[in-house]
Amino acid sequence: MKAARCFQPGNRKRTRLHCPVCRKLGEKRGALGVDQILAITAAVIVVGLVLIPGLRDFGETIIAQLETWWTNISATIFAST
Repeated sequence: MKAARCFQPGNRKRTRLHCPVCRKLGEKRGALGVDQILAITAAVIVVGLVLIPGLRDFGETIIAQLETWWTNISATIFAST
């Protein structure tokens, strides 16, 4: 199978524009970038609204449990009796 003319080394940019496959890829390149930016923006918004408050509650729970654990351990290790 022979490679298309535009994919052979040494061809200039003008040659690549004559290939229908490369022409279609060139036309869609700008839309792909915009779609990626919109997807990243949506992901950041979802993380900001959903994940971060959940992590805050999770962190508060962990700290409260560690305080309880340390109180029990310190009472056992440093018994005043």
